[in-house]
Amino acid sequence: MLDQVDEVVDKLAPCIERGFSLYDDGQWKNVETGFLHCPQCATVRRMNISVYDSGSLIWQLIAKKVNPDWMRPGVGFEGTGEPSKNSEPSLFSYICVQCDCHIAALVYWSPEGPAIATFPNKNGGLSTKHTPAEVAYQLDQAYRCHIVSANTAAVAAFRVALDQILHEQGYTTGMLNQKLSDLDNDIKANTAKAWAKLLDPAFLKVIQRLGNKSVHPKRVARLAAYDTAMVIRLQLTFSKLLNLIYEKQHGDKDLLMQLEAINKKV
Repeated sequence: MLDQVDEVVDKLAPCIERGFSLYDDGQWKNVETGFLHCPQCATVRRMNISVYDSGSLIWQLIAKKVNPDWMRPGVGFEGTGEPSKNSEPSLFSYICVQCDCHIAALVYWSPEGPAIATFPNKNGGLSTKHTPAEVAYQLDQAYRCHIVSANTAAVAAFRVALDQILHEQGYTTGMLNQKLSDLDNDIKANTAKAWAKLLDPAFLKVIQRLGNKSVHPKRVARLAAYDTAMVIRLQLTFSKLLNLIYEKQHGDKDLLMQLEAINKKV
C-alpha cells in the first residue's frame, strides 16, 4: 500500500531510469500508480502518483535501493552510507482513478527513521458506503491518529469504534465488556444477527483487550508493539467486520433487484 515508505520507494525507483518522462508544469505528474484505501470510494483503489516536491529524502532512499554504491561510506550522503536525518521531506499527491479524492503524502524523517504521513481531502477513514455516521466518525479518528504514527491512540479509537458498532447493532447495555458478553449469549442461543455467526468473536475480544492496554498499559515500553503492521491488521479486521454487517446485505439486495429487473423485461 502507498502508506508504506518501502512501497513508495519501490514504485518510484523505476522513474529514475525513465527520467521522469511525464514532467509537466513544474511537477512530475502521474509517474506511477499504486493502491491505497480511498475514503471517498470507501474501498481500496488504484492511485496515480504525482510528485509535487521531490525534496532530497526520497532520492536518497531510492539511491540506496537501486545503486548501493551511491550510498557507501565516504561517498554517499554525508559520507555515512545512509540517508541523512536532515534531508528535505518529499511531497506527493495520490489521486484516486475512480473519483476526485486527492491524498497528500509526505515522506519525512521521524524519530524512528523514514516515515510517511497521508492526508486525504475527504473524511471517512476505513468506513464503507453504508457505515453509520457515528461509527464512521470513530474510524476516521483512528485513521487520523494512524497517519501521523500515533498508533497507540489509533488502537484506542478502534476500540471506541467497536463499542459504537455493537451499540448500533442493539447491544446498548453497559460498557464494551458487557456488550461482548451479551453478544456471546446471543450467539450461543442462536439469536444473534447473521454477521455474528460469520465472524469469530475472538476478533472482537482481542480488539477490546488491545484497546484496554492502549490506555491502561502495565509498561509503556510494551506499547512499541503497536506499530504500523499491527494497525494494518486491525484495519483488515474492521474492513471484514464492516463488510459483513453493513455491505453484504446491501450487496445481496442490489444484486437481487438487478436480477428481478432483468426478469421483468424478459
